[in-house]
Amino acid sequence: MKAALSGYSVASPTLSSRTNVSGASLAIVIPYYKPDYFEDLMEALSRQLDQNFHLYIVDDCSKSSPIPILKRFRDIFAQLTYVKFEKRLGHVCLASHWNRCLQVCKREEWAWLLPDDDIPSANCVSAFRKALLSGFLNNANVAVFPSSIINSCGDVVVPALFEGPKVAEPGYSFYMRQLLGQSQGSTLGENIFRLSALRGVGGFVPFPKAWGSDHATILLTASNSNIAWISDAHFYFRQSGLNISSNRSDGHEKMKAKFLYARWLRSMDKFIFNEANLDLFYRLI
Repeated sequence: MKAALSGYSVASPTLSSRTNVSGASLAIVIPYYKPDYFEDLMEALSRQLDQNFHLYIVDDCSKSSPIPILKRFRDIFAQLTYVKFEKRLGHVCLASHWNRCLQVCKREEWAWLLPDDDIPSANCVSAFRKALLSGFLNNANVAVFPSSIINSCGDVVVPALFEGPKVAEPGYSFYMRQLLGQSQGSTLGENIFRLSALRGVGGFVPFPKAWGSDHATILLTASNSNIAWISDAHFYFRQSGLNISSNRSDGHEKMKAKFLYARWLRSMDKFIFNEANLDLFYRLI
């Protein structure tokens, strides 16, 4: 672990606890770089009805330190770890940065990578906990929240059109609906991963700008299990003009990523999709 994480510093503030958080099974990991909406995200996390999680702030050598904002929340989060890497990686390979973010997790069973500008509803953690304790996630390696798109002001511009099935489903069903336009697109922050399964497949699949990395990683992580929809909570994905999804200046790299993603799907088809779905899959893709 030390060798893999060379070039970083850690601060674990002594914080007061509002609830008993011993043995938290959920790691919330924020790959921090942009300060613009970070405080909004921290506010949203401070309002979580269930505070039983370990919050990791992973700083990709940003020029804008999150420390002043973190100090405001020192009495709210009982388990908070701040990690700063001395070498920026996100602009070179974002998926590789996500993977090194995973390495800071300790003994948690599940990991939720939250971009620094998106917003979870106040009951996301409690809904996840309910699904976990009820056994709903027993045969799933990925838990997914329905999501809406918000703008820079936090206004909903594209509401959620799909709430997800009531039972866990295999990855090919999840992806077929996306190809048929019967489901939402999937972004990083909508998903909570079983950490052992995510690590077992090698972490996030790297593509330029991480374009398609979230889809590929969801399919790969769920390939030997299922995806479970947590429909009684909500996730808000921000398109502000500042994030990669909003940026129109890197179209060449994103197009390259689409080709690489299609090639990756072709190489993994029989692993992810059953034979009955392959015909339809190729016609759609």
